Amino acid sequence: MNRNWNLNPALDISTSWSSAHGWLQMAPAGNGAFVFWGGSTNELSDTLYYDTEIEGYTNRQSAVVRLDPDPEPLPHVTLSSPNTIFVNDDDDNGNGTNDYLDVGCAFSDPDDDIVPVVVEFKSVAYVTNGTLRLSAQGLRIWENQNHVGTPVHNLTMTNCVTPFERTLYVERDSLSHSQVNECRLALEWLECADQALGCATNMITAVEPIVEPICKETFALNGTNFVYNPACLVAGGPRVAFKVRLLPADYPQEEIRWYCDNPDVGFEGGKVGTNVSLIASVDARTGLQTKSRLTVQIGDAPSMAPVFHFDVVQPRVIKLHARILSSSFAYRIPISEETLSRINGVFSQAGIQFVVEDHGTIRRDKACVFSAENMASAMMMQENTSNDDGISVFFVDQIDKAEAFTTPIYSMVFVSRYCNWHVLAHELGHALGADDIYWSSSDKWPDDPEMKVDGAFDDGAVESHDDWNNGTGQRFYQIGFAHRELIERLLMCGVTDSIGVDIPHSSVSGVASGGANGAKFEIRHTRVGRDAMNGENEL
Repeated sequence: MNRNWNLNPALDISTSWSSAHGWLQMAPAGNGAFVFWGGSTNELSDTLYYDTEIEGYTNRQSAVVRLDPDPEPLPHVTLSSPNTIFVNDDDDNGNGTNDYLDVGCAFSDPDDDIVPVVVEFKSVAYVTNGTLRLSAQGLRIWENQNHVGTPVHNLTMTNCVTPFERTLYVERDSLSHSQVNECRLALEWLECADQALGCATNMITAVEPIVEPICKETFALNGTNFVYNPACLVAGGPRVAFKVRLLPADYPQEEIRWYCDNPDVGFEGGKVGTNVSLIASVDARTGLQTKSRLTVQIGDAPSMAPVFHFDVVQPRVIKLHARILSSSFAYRIPISEETLSRINGVFSQAGIQFVVEDHGTIRRDKACVFSAENMASAMMMQENTSNDDGISVFFVDQIDKAEAFTTPIYSMVFVSRYCNWHVLAHELGHALGADDIYWSSSDKWPDDPEMKVDGAFDDGAVESHDDWNNGTGQRFYQIGFAHRELIERLLMCGVTDSIGVDIPHSSVSGVASGGANGAKFEIRHTRVGRDAMNGENEL
């Protein structure tokens, strides 16, 4: 136990004194006082002495030290820091590099994942200055939030005149999360013979929140088509689930708290933990004024909290008019209940439900071969089957060079009679106004050099902050999550054999057809989200 005591009588502090009992260690503290440590609080006195030699004789001088049972405290050191921080894997300055790797690259704005810590050194009667040492384990220390200079793991501050206060900054020292309470900050006062007479220690957990849509993982759950993190809530509709994945997995559930800024949206079953359920009241306001934010506060992390953006919408039911155009009656029901169930499971993310209004068969004398380049036959079908209240879906024997094509302006979808449910779901997305998206123009035409787009996405990091994660300005994708993988997960991914099912809230950066100045393809924010299917996204 470290204690400090005043001496009575006062001693000449220029001499070197020793403890007769041997249980006290001491050092001068200025102003006629000594600092003692390592002693027992049960002892209230000791004899101090020092020896000098005069002509071969030892001359011992001594003084009895009476110890004050109510001593003044040691100089007080305090360390204030959050208990939770985020792994610094985003890209605040937009230079294509994880912020953690941006050393010596001055940011114009502070990096919110480099978090402040406050060190304080308060005086007592006999101490007015000293040396402080801040050491970090699993963290690194910055002197600013703008990446100026080089971070360190230990920082010594000398001649700290009390009262002393300084704000420093720390971040996780790697691109991986820590275990709970694994990272450590320690502040020590080193005035007495390099002995740490005062020490403050804080334990910190570095977390990696992952909040991108997780429809992919739910579709494998017994075919229930239960969707996490949808782009909207339906007023008076069923409850929906939102989920944040968090590493480390054993981070305390009670430290994960959710908040919604829409008073017409309520939580079912609480607002704490990795999963929450929301429901919009039947009288909920809908329309452009209902842009809502669902915020996930993780512990006391000062970084920008993850945010889900969603809309509250009225139920939207769209009729499908199914028609078979064939020279054969080999199949009778073009859209089965199972197919419809799977399609509705996907479009529930966007608050859309399809119903098959009617089936029909148009017998042709020869095989029906359609082409997206030749719309004459499609126009003829539209004249014969006018449906202003829904989408006409034509199942044909063959489509030239494709499995399907859509004419959104006429609300018509043409699909091969052999296509699967996913192809039909994709084409219905087109009928509602969404576009194809690719990670490279060579995805579909690998041997055509005219289709090449410079700068196309491949395995690089996710390109934009304002699409997949709905405009939070931060990155909450899993570390290593590539933009190509993002595009592969989308329902509107145009690559052959794609099985993506996700419908995000808004547009996503990617390669799309129909560029400026006659270009066949260009990189742009592509209309693949719920707002495109609702006619809101005019890019």
